[in-house]
Amino acid sequence: MTTAIKLRDPQVGYIIEIPDKYSIIINIGEEQGVYEDSVFAVYEEGPIIKDSQTGQQLGRKDFIKAVIIPSEIYPNFSVCRKKNQKHNSITSIGELLATDSSKILPVEEEQVKEWKPKYTKIKINDPIKNY
Repeated sequence: MTTAIKLRDPQVGYIIEIPDKYSIIINIGEEQGVYEDSVFAVYEEGPIIKDSQTGQQLGRKDFIKAVIIPSEIYPNFSVCRKKNQKHNSITSIGELLATDSSKILPVEEEQVKEWKPKYTKIKINDPIKNY
């Protein structure tokens, strides 16, 4: 017997406009609790994760398309831009020097599912969640 749990929907809003390649407009603003330090993820819903032994639904693995921050906050919408990612220079150098084969785990090939998003580009109505 499998036990299903109620999955919490992480969505807090969605994209309503794309004015240019550097900004997007989301349907939440100051009245919905957006502030200048808010960080959001534009995402695509991924597969439901189930416990391999019990069959219990544990959650969902979403695909992050972009991490965004508000640059202008209005009462009921916000203009957002891509968040600049800060990298640890030692980690980045190590990752640059590492070959792809050094990152591969010794997994059972027949069990690899190769999950990936259906759409990698951001589009109107894409959901956003807190990041």
